[in-house]
Amino acid sequence: MNWWASKQLKKPIRSTVLSIDWHPNNVLLAAGSADMKARVFSTFLKEIDKKPPANVWGDKFPWNTVCGEYNSPGGGWVHAVGFSPSGDALAFAGHDSTITIVYPAAPAVITLKGTTLPYLTLTWTAEDALVAAGHDCQPVLFSGTPAGWKAICSLDDANGPRSSSFASSASTPRSATGPGGGGGPPVGRLNNAAFNRFREADSRGTSSIPGTPSSPGGSGLFGGSPTSGVGGDKELLTIHQNTITSVRPYEWGPNGNVTKVSTTGVDGKLVLWPVSTSGGLAPKMMIR
Repeated sequence: MNWWASKQLKKPIRSTVLSIDWHPNNVLLAAGSADMKARVFSTFLKEIDKKPPANVWGDKFPWNTVCGEYNSPGGGWVHAVGFSPSGDALAFAGHDSTITIVYPAAPAVITLKGTTLPYLTLTWTAEDALVAAGHDCQPVLFSGTPAGWKAICSLDDANGPRSSSFASSASTPRSATGPGGGGGPPVGRLNNAAFNRFREADSRGTSSIPGTPSSPGGSGLFGGSPTSGVGGDKELLTIHQNTITSVRPYEWGPNGNVTKVSTTGVDGKLVLWPVSTSGGLAPKMMIR
């Protein structure tokens, strides 16, 4: 049987496609692109596919039908898209540091505006929960319904070991209400000494680089009084030491919900994270 087909979905995409995700019915396809939109397309080919039943995205699915089109709230590239396990909801992450969840049946479009660096990847762990990660180097758990969503916690533990040992000590999630994601010590790229140096240079015109005109003890146009420099910026307060580029389901429970996710990043690390919306996290495992 000749089951392979090759056709292009050309319209109305106006720029590079950055992410895709298949609907559970294997006919609908979500795509996020650099034209700052997330779209849901029909890829139905009557010569190959069985006609899919009507769902929240429509009842007729000719080839290249746009079943939904959604703007990135702040005009950012759409880095990640993902259907919920049932396919009745769509989540996407934008370069404007937002997570958007779409419920076409409600209809409802819920946007969470973050204070961290942008997310690049996401995965659903249940019909009411997902994990997203990206430039801030830590995976964050979100949960909600069509009535509203919120960030639950970071899966990272600022008090845990930073080494690349296979198994680390038990971790406790931080509430997402505090700075940098929780009530514990702040983590992520927006809360480290290196970033603070740039912030000081921007807001106060100071620098901690020895020998520069505005650095402590430096000479020149903005020479300051001698003082000790800022150190300890060699390592982030997160397990991942660089951008997380992928988060994927790793293990499922008896009810079909994801109980562990894996993350990989530019730092070359693979980390396994237990996930629970109730907040109980077991020890995390790390493989390098």
